[in-house]
Amino acid sequence: MIEVASAGNEKIAKYSKKMKDSAHRMAQLTSQLLAYAKGGKYQVEPISINDFLEKTIPIMRHNINPDISIETDLTTETLIINADQT
Repeated sequence: MIEVASAGNEKIAKYSKKMKDSAHRMAQLTSQLLAYAKGGKYQVEPISINDFLEKTIPIMRHNINPDISIETDLTTETLIINADQT
């Protein structure tokens, strides 16, 4: 599970909100691009959310201010979601 410790720290809460909003915009843009590239057809399949996060977070780090650190505490359980891998 990804958590941001923002209790009592407005600066962290402010950056957390920006990151959350950016993630939502990225998800919407990805959906639009997938729909365009595949003629509106998604290839939904079961994927591990932990594997997805472990692959995605290093990519995100290149686009985030170096002063911001990303910490994860992923569950040891295998959490499967149905999603388009792309």
